[in-house]
Amino acid sequence: MFRSTPKELVFAQALFGFELASADPRVVAINLVGEEDEHTSMTDYADHMRIVGYLRTLYPKVRVSLHAGELAPGLVPPERFMARIDAAELLERPEEMVVPRLPFRRHEAAH
Repeated sequence: MFRSTPKELVFAQALFGFELASADPRVVAINLVGEEDEHTSMTDYADHMRIVGYLRTLYPKVRVSLHAGELAPGLVPPERFMARIDAAELLERPEEMVVPRLPFRRHEAAH
């Protein structure tokens, strides 16, 4: 799913991905792709997580892979970075979630 498109398109791509993954064993997981610090992917991230979360209820066997490896200090404020990780964790633990080492402590992000 390309995260830098309108939410409706992300939903359509997600639905296609979940359908494909449930029908074809060669598809091992679905994943969001695109620049993580791009405006649309930053502002719509919570909606993207809601889309994936909703589709997981309909397709519980489809695996989800998330990553935040492209976010680095200076690209986004620490509180935005932590909010993304928190939103991803609400997906009832994606099968794979790759997060880089944080250059700050979680409590520092709140300040």
